[in-house]
Amino acid sequence: MTDKNTEDHSYSVTEKVDVNFPQDKITISDIELISSHKTVSTESSFSKNGYELVPLVDNYFGPENNLLQFYVEVYNTDKILGTDPWLISYYISLYKRNNVVADLNGFARQQPVPLKGYLAEIPLSQLSSGNYELNVTVKSKTNEVLATKKIFFQRSNGKGSEDYNAQDVNIGETFASSISNKDSLKDYLNCLIPIASISEEQFIDNRVAIADMTQMQYFLYLFWKKRNNENPEAEWQLYREEVKKVNEAYGTRIQKGYKTDRGRVYLKYGPPNSISKFDSEPNAYPYEIWHYYTLGNQSNKKFIFYNKNSSTNDFILLHSDAQGEVYEPRWDMILHQRLNQSGLDWDIERAPSHSGSHSDTEFNNPK
Repeated sequence: MTDKNTEDHSYSVTEKVDVNFPQDKITISDIELISSHKTVSTESSFSKNGYELVPLVDNYFGPENNLLQFYVEVYNTDKILGTDPWLISYYISLYKRNNVVADLNGFARQQPVPLKGYLAEIPLSQLSSGNYELNVTVKSKTNEVLATKKIFFQRSNGKGSEDYNAQDVNIGETFASSISNKDSLKDYLNCLIPIASISEEQFIDNRVAIADMTQMQYFLYLFWKKRNNENPEAEWQLYREEVKKVNEAYGTRIQKGYKTDRGRVYLKYGPPNSISKFDSEPNAYPYEIWHYYTLGNQSNKKFIFYNKNSSTNDFILLHSDAQGEVYEPRWDMILHQRLNQSGLDWDIERAPSHSGSHSDTEFNNPK
């Protein structure tokens, strides 16, 4: 390296880099964000496995960039899986969270090979400004997670951010000023996440991390004033009662009810019109099917939760046909793997019928 602004001699720096490439397990390369790509037949310094890839300079997607393109490589599926097919899936989540954002996800079935290069695109036009992660996962045909990789990126969609720093509000004259315990205030902000927008959720994460009492009080008050300008305190108290219900019904020894999948769905959409519970079906984990007659502009939507650990009260959302929720076309097969861990052939559209099972009937024709 040479600095042309000085007469000093040039110098060099050498750094050893260890390439971690184990031969005895499936691994995923680092995720490469790219600005453009095309199929090529000749090799060059920018080509990989038949693609010419132009790398993205940074991990920032501004208003003019509404498409996320990425490339990854998966290694050793032939050594580990033999002839069994496998699944590569990807999704966008909020930074340091694992929930899928809207419908920003995809998957593809693959055959075992020594090296698989995979290229995919995700539209970002509806993604709010904030910090996110792109997650890539490799799963076996029995839905076992074999490898994961993620990469951080920032999104700015050009829209103005919501103002939760209104210093002209006299916080001492609001209900929020009476909440003087920092831990309680953090808990109150976190319980808003099921009904918060993406930008509000990001704001909550930042405020809880900073833990400034005044800023948290401002946010709590302005959050509810935005939803009920005349009486934000009454709106907060109504929601707080619902939070108490889900904490009582769905809480576990290690987390509050509002942090569980059932608690989140209840707070976000309200109580379902019906809940069907099944605790002892042959080969099936305990599960519940929630049915909503209407969800906004959607109708006849269902959620299926299951519990893989009978010693806890934590039912995980396995599948839903509601927009923006977890969608798993193989949910019935996964649900009935309690005693059969060998898996089923992906060439069939769904698992075969299970003796004594009501899952398929109840999901498609809820009472």
